Amino acid sequence: MTATKDTSDTISICGVMAQVLPDKVDEVKARMLQIAGLEIHGIGEDGKMVITVESNSYKDTGERISALQKLKGVISASMIYQHTETLEEQALETNTAP
Repeated sequence: MTATKDTSDTISICGVMAQVLPDKVDEVKARMLQIAGLEIHGIGEDGKMVITVESNSYKDTGERISALQKLKGVISASMIYQHTETLEEQALETNTAP
């Protein structure tokens, strides 16, 4: 049996670029926003979207990006950035207690 690391004190943030069928943007956007930890930061007229996905584990983040990729109307969704830090590290950066 393999031990797994407790990631409850970790935050995983991924930047994602998605291409959506331009005539389906509103429909796809509504479905995307049902994915926990997903935030849309920008949408181009051509259907390109800038998105972040956050969770407390690599596995959850990967599952959420996979769910995004499978949505009807999504042509492609690619992770372009990934960052992980502990909640303690984040608190030090923002001067707040965990």
